[in-house]
Amino acid sequence: MLSLGKLKSLGLSEPWQVPLYLPTGYLDCRTVVRDFSERFVEGQRIVVVGRFGNDLFTEWKSSRRGAKRSPLSRASLLDERGQRFKFSFFGDPRGFEAKARTHDELCLAGTVVIVGGKPFLNGPTLLEASEVGRLLPTYPGRTGVLGSDAVRRLIAERLEQSIPIAATFLRERVGSIVQGARLRQLVRCTEWTLEQVLERVHSPADLEEAEEAHAILARVAALISVQDLKETCALPEVSRPPLLCEGWEALLESIPFVLTDEQEAGIHHLVSMLQTPRTSVSLINADVGVGKSIVYQSAVAYVARAGGRCAVLLPHERLAEQAFKEIRDLWPDLSPVWVNKNLDRDISGERVLVGTTALLFREIGPIDLFVTDEQHRFSVEQRRALVDQRTHIIEVSATPIPRTQAMLMYGSVNVIRLTKYHSPRNIRTRIVQRDEARVMVQEVKDLLRDPDCRLLIVCPRKEPSEEEQEDIYPLPSVQEVAEKWEALFPGKVRVAHSGADQEENRRALADVDAGRAQIIISTTIVETGVNIRGLRVLVLLHAERFGVAQTHQLRGRLSRHGGDGWCFLYLPRPIGETAMTRLQAIASTNDGLRLAELDMRTRGVGDLSVVGKRQHGSADSVIFNKTVSAELLAEMLEEVTSAPKK
Repeated sequence: MLSLGKLKSLGLSEPWQVPLYLPTGYLDCRTVVRDFSERFVEGQRIVVVGRFGNDLFTEWKSSRRGAKRSPLSRASLLDERGQRFKFSFFGDPRGFEAKARTHDELCLAGTVVIVGGKPFLNGPTLLEASEVGRLLPTYPGRTGVLGSDAVRRLIAERLEQSIPIAATFLRERVGSIVQGARLRQLVRCTEWTLEQVLERVHSPADLEEAEEAHAILARVAALISVQDLKETCALPEVSRPPLLCEGWEALLESIPFVLTDEQEAGIHHLVSMLQTPRTSVSLINADVGVGKSIVYQSAVAYVARAGGRCAVLLPHERLAEQAFKEIRDLWPDLSPVWVNKNLDRDISGERVLVGTTALLFREIGPIDLFVTDEQHRFSVEQRRALVDQRTHIIEVSATPIPRTQAMLMYGSVNVIRLTKYHSPRNIRTRIVQRDEARVMVQEVKDLLRDPDCRLLIVCPRKEPSEEEQEDIYPLPSVQEVAEKWEALFPGKVRVAHSGADQEENRRALADVDAGRAQIIISTTIVETGVNIRGLRVLVLLHAERFGVAQTHQLRGRLSRHGGDGWCFLYLPRPIGETAMTRLQAIASTNDGLRLAELDMRTRGVGDLSVVGKRQHGSADSVIFNKTVSAELLAEMLEEVTSAPKK
């Protein structure tokens, strides 16, 4: 059997996966330079070939805090006339030294920069002679474990043996949907075999051939997603006894406020699904503050009154305690149980269980209804750990993850959409660049002149990191930010993060809630379930570090009881085009479902299989480094559906 060796560190476990670990780019090694007197152009991709100049110099520089960083080495190659071509690289120089001692010539691939009128290579790739003169695939490695160059060589050594296995696997994987000529038509591959596609994606003759091979494999990945989507959406169609409760409408009389027409319709829809003789999967989608909880809680009460059992899974203790108290206060006769780490008794016969991931580690018995609140916070595996095929499922979210969004758009999930707020609110979201920071801070200070206004600043980390101390724009910690704001608002600042004692966090939030403080500096611990009275301003530091669902949830903390709110997405450093597009979309709308659709289009539809664990990315862990776009999934679904039946 083919040994995978260090490739296992990339998540590969079977030989057929080797050719399906796709390149994410190509290094053009076709322009070879041996005469260093040539005229070079800034940005030119070249391979320089020459003798080592025996001038390797390595220096170690200390960071601001005294820790060492990666060594920087400088050296040069000589051409036949003794002219030098200088280069530099970061990292351990021993590998370079070993090759320099044993090779008459060295081959370096990189991009030319002009320094002082002379050509220079920054961080070139050291090539084998056999790699010169062709397109070289580049692969994602694993930092500190396996570099990209090592991945390339390990994969190349195994391709001849593993390509036939991978091609056979792919044919079997999609065989239940389509085969033969129709398969070729769907994946747009009429001339090459799957074996040839895999050979050419790893060793293309030119970029056009590489692009064609990638396009074919993207369609194969989409076909796999279609198959998984069909299987996933077929999962709930399992017969089970209906849950019936006469006079159930009396349950709604306990609710101390008037339901919106959407909430009332949503409750009736869920009850109708629970009364059918088959299982169902439903999604309650609504922005934060619209009133999702009362809809699922009414369904929980209905199932319990009908003699069934329910489990409600929430992302953290504070939200679980809040949901437990709400259900207990509305319907005391249900005797709900709050399942936390301190509970030490048999709960397998209780009708209503409410808890965090503590539920996953308890024997809770068969469940008729399983509710996941804020479903984007849990993996697919976690969300399905407490259910069997006879369990009704309700997932609750302001922003569905890409996988759920794909199932909503193309599958058979029941959707309950809530859009009406009990109190109208107007949240303004703005992207703030580094040069606009002073203006933002002044705006925030002006808003805080209102003693009833509260400010939440969310940091990407709770404490300083040694790993990023050399960064021009180091990520700020909660403590560092708190010190700066304390100087502006003495005694009015509190901090909360996962590293602090739970009671300390409770006191900090209580101080802000009661008005003893105006500013809370936190990590994403406040993402869900934390309601702060008067919270009207949010500053998200390094906003590019947060996902769509996270950002939308955090913004949803603002102006919970109506009125104006301000959300500042602060970017202290330049970011990529994709990240900026994502943030611009967030700033353009407060609609969670629209944001979920954007998230899916940006990140791919993800693993749509019944046992899927990842929330986005490659199709069912089959084809690595290849996302399935929403557009391609929709196109493939349409083509498969219209395929001639045999």
